[in-house]
Amino acid sequence: MTQASLIFLNPSVPKEDAPRLSRQCVAILERLRKGPMTNMDAVTELRVLNLTARVSEIRQSGHQVVATRVSGGLYRYELVRDAV
Repeated sequence: MTQASLIFLNPSVPKEDAPRLSRQCVAILERLRKGPMTNMDAVTELRVLNLTARVSEIRQSGHQVVATRVSGGLYRYELVRDAV
């Protein structure tokens, strides 16, 4: 994976001010592009324990991710729109 593949920019933010996504965020984003996932999927498939924080970072970079409560503490995350 090259450094360039780790950068997803929000077009409304100047490049020098745009956040760079961590490897965990990139892995989550790639997984969400394949289809919805739950926070349990994130733990078992990607070893990501704090999915909420990573999804927040993904949203800040311009991607639209929707979270829906399934039951108790289980949430389903879906990528609605990639950053432009």
